[in-house]
Amino acid sequence: MFVFNDEGGNKIVKKKIAIIEDDRNLLQLLKTVLKEEGYEVYGATTGIDLVNQLVNNKPDLILLDLMLPLVPGEKVINAFLQKDLLTDVPVIIISGKEEKETKKAAKEIGAVAYLKKPINNKELIELVKKYTE
Repeated sequence: MFVFNDEGGNKIVKKKIAIIEDDRNLLQLLKTVLKEEGYEVYGATTGIDLVNQLVNNKPDLILLDLMLPLVPGEKVINAFLQKDLLTDVPVIIISGKEEKETKKAAKEIGAVAYLKKPINNKELIELVKKYTE
């Protein structure tokens, strides 16, 4: 959560979304869509890149691609959970893999939802709102 004051001195709270997606174009698109909805968004193309950001900047929600270079998404989340970095942070899986297989993997790592690529922006926004409000 990011808190700041608007021009009138009113506090505004922005929810933080972390995105781990190896496709740079999709990562940028997701960031743009969510920023337009008023979220503070940061992202990385690998789980390793995101670790440093998460330590000092805990998100309110994570969007995670399972098919990542170097370390698969399941292992990224398991590593975070073992270190108690994300025990209370909802995770939404984004993947282009077969739906049945991915939903099973998502359930096993405790994800709250699954989005199939190509991602529908309306569905993305609805899910993000559901798990951040």
